[in-house]
Amino acid sequence: MFLNFHTHHYTGQSDVIEIVNSFWHESITTPFGSIGNHPAFLSNLVANEAELAKATCIGEAGLDKVCATDWKLQVRAFKAQIQVAERLKKPLILHCVRAFQEISQLKKEYKPKMPWVLHGFDKNTLLAAQLAREGFYFSLGASLVKKHEKWAEVLSQIPPHKVFLETDCQTEIDIKSIYDAYAKLKNISIESVEAQIMQNFLGILNSPPQFS
Repeated sequence: MFLNFHTHHYTGQSDVIEIVNSFWHESITTPFGSIGNHPAFLSNLVANEAELAKATCIGEAGLDKVCATDWKLQVRAFKAQIQVAERLKKPLILHCVRAFQEISQLKKEYKPKMPWVLHGFDKNTLLAAQLAREGFYFSLGASLVKKHEKWAEVLSQIPPHKVFLETDCQTEIDIKSIYDAYAKLKNISIESVEAQIMQNFLGILNSPPQFS
């Protein structure tokens, strides 16, 4: 069984668990979903508690220094979602653009009990090592397929029990191709990757699902 930890496109493949992202004002319509107030598309609407309760994860939420949204508003929205994730005991999927220092500081400030997962991580070795020490999880995406030259060193700093894989907005690259790329970079079998990521997934959930 494959896990697509963060995607905007539901494919319904029988051998893939897909955590499909919804925005704060939307509803979750798939078996597994996340719901978040994205910093680039902030909504003032209060999320429906029933939808929050259905969510597998909260997010994507976070901070983005490139988007046009007012910074103070971004911080307020992110802090609100940290509190929601802690209250509901759900993992928090993070969107971070040029704001790793600020998100790290907030993690130290809030001392969350629920895991924080940096989605789409594709930065350098030093940053990977720092964030791993700080307890972050990492969801890696299509750049595993596209940027082979740097990944072996970066992955050496990310513990396997902190890894997830995702397609995000990609439609031309299948999650199984990303699993294959990761397996080759780590020089392990794809079956080992499947088993490790499923173990990671069940480990971060407060109420793990029962699979038939």
